[in-house]
Amino acid sequence: MKILLWLLIFLISSQVLNFMIPSMALAKAKTATVDSTPLDILAMPEDARLVIAMSKKNELAQPLREIAFSEKYKMADRWKALTLLTHIDREKAFPLLEKALVSKEWYMRNAGLVGIEHLNPLEAKKAARKLLKDKALVVRSAAIQVLAKDFVTSDRGLLWEQLYDKKNFRKGQSLWIRSQVLAVLALEPGSLELPLFLQYVNEKDQSVQTASVVALERITKKKMSVDAWQKFAVE
Repeated sequence: MKILLWLLIFLISSQVLNFMIPSMALAKAKTATVDSTPLDILAMPEDARLVIAMSKKNELAQPLREIAFSEKYKMADRWKALTLLTHIDREKAFPLLEKALVSKEWYMRNAGLVGIEHLNPLEAKKAARKLLKDKALVVRSAAIQVLAKDFVTSDRGLLWEQLYDKKNFRKGQSLWIRSQVLAVLALEPGSLELPLFLQYVNEKDQSVQTASVVALERITKKKMSVDAWQKFAVE
């Protein structure tokens, strides 16, 4: 009986602490905002940063715009400043995000895409299609993530092209983005794509093999090992 009582006390205490810790962190952040600079706010945890920024959005919008597009600030601060603007200054944020999409810095192009997706998913997909050709691997990967949401058949061709793109290889080795592409294509593979997926079961990259096998199993309704699929591919 005592054990059960102590267990009950422990569970209740844990729930109280889970509730109190985020609240305490947010309360602490609020008390710090009196003399906080925009950079101080950007350094806060994401949830607290957003709450504080919303409460001070009129005075924060302009400083955040300056931080986002000034090279004197650190990458992380610029990224957070731009994405935060999509929450506190929605009407004026879109042109800034479009500007970021053509920035010379990869992280600004990435932030621009993330921000546009928050404001307008359809416009984000348009931007993502262009960014599939971006020179930065991280940006191309983010573009694939955007296209993967509510994936449309008309984008399949664009993703297949990524598997052959030289940018997605380094010194002849497959980069991880190719398995990401195949994983998206494998979600709803078409029967006519069977020969295409069979091409990739013999690749050295195991993540590429795995994604190909998933697609092949969905097309054929058969479950086989990688070795079995490799033999099937050459028959």
